[in-house]
Amino acid sequence: MVDQNSQFYAILTNVGAAKQANADALGIAWKITQMAIGDANGADPTPNATQTSLINEWRRAPLNQLKVDDQNNAIIIAEQVIPADVGGKWIREIALYDADGDMVAVANCAPTYKPLLSQGSGRTQVVRMNLVVSSASNVQLKIDPAVVLATREWVSEELARQDFKPSVLAATTANTTLSGLQTVDGVALFAGARVLVKDQSEAKDNGIYDVTTGAWRRSNDADTDAKVTPGLLVLVEKGVANGDSAWQLTTDAPITLGVSAQTYEMAFGRTGIVSGTYRSVTADKYGRVIAASNPTTVAGYGITDVFTSTQVTTALTLKANIANPVFTGTAKAVTAAREDNSTQLATTQFVKDVGFNLPVGQAGLADGQTLTQAYAGKYTTMSGSGTWSATANLAASGVANGAVFILSVGSGKGTITVAAPGNGAGYISVGSSAYQSLTITHLDPPLILTCVENGIYAVVAGGATSLTSSQFPIRGRVLFSKAGIYQWQVPANVTRVLVELRGGGGSGAFGAAETGAGGGGGGGICSRLCAVVPGDSINVTVGAGGRAVDAVNSAGRAGATSSFGTFCSATGGAAGLLINGAGGGVGVGGDFNASMGSGSPPVRNGNNSGAWGGAGGGSESIYAANDSSTLTQPGMGGAGRTITTSQPGADGCVFITY
Repeated sequence: MVDQNSQFYAILTNVGAAKQANADALGIAWKITQMAIGDANGADPTPNATQTSLINEWRRAPLNQLKVDDQNNAIIIAEQVIPADVGGKWIREIALYDADGDMVAVANCAPTYKPLLSQGSGRTQVVRMNLVVSSASNVQLKIDPAVVLATREWVSEELARQDFKPSVLAATTANTTLSGLQTVDGVALFAGARVLVKDQSEAKDNGIYDVTTGAWRRSNDADTDAKVTPGLLVLVEKGVANGDSAWQLTTDAPITLGVSAQTYEMAFGRTGIVSGTYRSVTADKYGRVIAASNPTTVAGYGITDVFTSTQVTTALTLKANIANPVFTGTAKAVTAAREDNSTQLATTQFVKDVGFNLPVGQAGLADGQTLTQAYAGKYTTMSGSGTWSATANLAASGVANGAVFILSVGSGKGTITVAAPGNGAGYISVGSSAYQSLTITHLDPPLILTCVENGIYAVVAGGATSLTSSQFPIRGRVLFSKAGIYQWQVPANVTRVLVELRGGGGSGAFGAAETGAGGGGGGGICSRLCAVVPGDSINVTVGAGGRAVDAVNSAGRAGATSSFGTFCSATGGAAGLLINGAGGGVGVGGDFNASMGSGSPPVRNGNNSGAWGGAGGGSESIYAANDSSTLTQPGMGGAGRTITTSQPGADGCVFITY
């Protein structure tokens, strides 16, 4: 029977707890979709984690609202609205179902009767469940808007969150005492009037207020952080200076009410200028015309540095005749030498010879062909189908100094090797480094080269992101440090990654003081520079540390292997033994392979009355009979212990630099 000692609460079912744990581990959103209502057959139920259904369900419907509690982000609030024409039942039990149809949470509640309209007391009923979860970020807070019934409270709150607010009677023009009935901008205020306060010496006190005979209070549509957002717009009804104007909040987010300065600027309003045609106008910072006139003289426009027509005529008579005639038809001139930098005229031939003929358009190049002067300044491509490779050669001579070449993959998944002249004297310069070839792929930007002198070409842009280039850039880093299996997609244009692995550490043994317990081994270490394909998805496994043991005279548990696809791996540390330390893990397939180290065997204590547990591999744990500290570094082995429980090994890690 329900009385003052009754307890009402909500819990996750075993199924719900498992799905929450899975969502936390894998970062997969968990979608809660429906709420069920039951009467428990008239009993007073107690929520049980093993439940898969309510005792007596009489309604199940989609959620009306699912959100995180404003006061505690570890609590989610689920809500369902029961219409007035549904009911005639008691409400004693509540359950939540996810998108898979599984019951993931159950709650009891104080018995509530939901009447029907036909009983003469019909009403719309709102049922809420507050549920504590380990991470609200892994619960998908999304409902189907087609089935939602909005409560008056929800509608009022949503309207209050809108940027466009109901108009105010007046707006302040100076710092104002925020209390009592007074006159603002020529408007006599009365109790209940709305006022825009925008000129306080402490800008944090600005905002929309309701006037009272005592201290003014912030209006209910602007009294929380969620209701005061950048871009808030409010119209002013009356006032000598501000009447019939609109004001906008220009403060950037985040805005904390009573802490952040609120700055308001006029968005639009009256100017006082009579409509008409004007030759000269003055505008304020809002673009409003605030003054206008129709001057008839240059001076009337404020222009002082001008000549009169008489002065211009006089000045022209003093000038000499044009020395050269006006060209008509097709004018020609002698083409200057390519390296000429004098004041001689540049003909179209001169411009073309130095490579600035980009408007000529596109040109195709075949495998093994040479980039001659004819390709200078053109957008040159090599094409193929599927995956292909080809070679383009740079000319040893016959190319003008300063000529520019642009080369790119035109179609297919091609790779072009651009080779320097084969005479031994030529090379391709990237900064201060010289190369005999560069490689560009279909994922790289076009390679732009300029001829410095015969056989020598300098890279202007592009082409330095391929696997064969020593100019490979470092763009980002990602660390996986929690045990599990992940998918990592190779970013665009990335063809090499540096991978560093640690296997999971083994846990220590748990034994009696007479024999002691050895420490678990540290995980293996592996480092490798891997050639990868942009867009590929690679399996990344982080090995788990060995779990602690608490049964007397038990060996520890081995750590698991960490790996990066099939490229390389690092095995976990071995389990700690009762009378000896465990071996460390090893790196496999790396450019560098090592181990965090073996676990230590137990040692006798200071008075030789028993044994201490041995330290784990990796040097962070200690010799002790009992120690509840937690390892902080990936891959370290747990220590052996003779009291309470052994120390677990630490999870491994996978560190990717690209």
